[in-house]
Amino acid sequence: MRKRNKWRIIAGTVLSLAVIIAVSLSGVMQALSKPSYDKIYKVMVKAGNDIENSAYEELDSLGAGSIISMADTFNSIDDKDKAEKIADKLSSVGINSNIQQALLQVMTPYELGVAGKYAKLITDNIGEAQLIPVMKAVIADAKKGYDYIIDNATYSDSQLVMGEDLLINGFNVFMDELYKDGQVLPYISLIELHKLTREQMTQIFTESVKDMTITVSMDNKEDRSLHIDVTADWITAQVNIVKDKENVYIDGSVNEKEFQMEY
Repeated sequence: MRKRNKWRIIAGTVLSLAVIIAVSLSGVMQALSKPSYDKIYKVMVKAGNDIENSAYEELDSLGAGSIISMADTFNSIDDKDKAEKIADKLSSVGINSNIQQALLQVMTPYELGVAGKYAKLITDNIGEAQLIPVMKAVIADAKKGYDYIIDNATYSDSQLVMGEDLLINGFNVFMDELYKDGQVLPYISLIELHKLTREQMTQIFTESVKDMTITVSMDNKEDRSLHIDVTADWITAQVNIVKDKENVYIDGSVNEKEFQMEY
């Protein structure tokens, strides 16, 4: 694998996981099942609300023990592991085949291991008893950053555009909320002891969105279709989400690595 700056590896890992998780949750699909009301803004607001609620439900369904097991499993992935071995590891902690396929298509074993390292750092320092409440609090704080971005994006007909400055501002809103959140604050200092400070998290995010543009568009003739484009100097990604009466079809690529899912 071509050697990359470690912050780009971490940023790529985070972005890839974010795309996969977002399109896998039911919020976007529920939004697509409704008329667009001629403005994509309303779809994006509903999608954000539904993704937040779906994330809470998923955390409750999984439980802290399963999440810790998942973090341990990702941390155990070696960069020499073959796809079949990684799939077996992911299956052992209940990660379904759709998510496995997407992960293996858009991320290298090394990047999966890096994600595991940081996930384990978080779960080890929070502990099982408080893990779900803290994760829910973090999601709520992140949602405020998302809301800022959606409220301030550039809109035209059935398209919205988000650029580097807006993404950074939205992240700063998230960080501000995180660092005044009484549910999260007691654990931040523990994580910072491992050199994952606010400044470093901001550096990771800022580097990951350098010269980035995200465009989300809706097909005017078919309200059940969304297309997402992400471009930056280190990544090119496309995601297509289409819903019919029975299923949701998701396909796309990250840096020319294709993935496809169906629900």
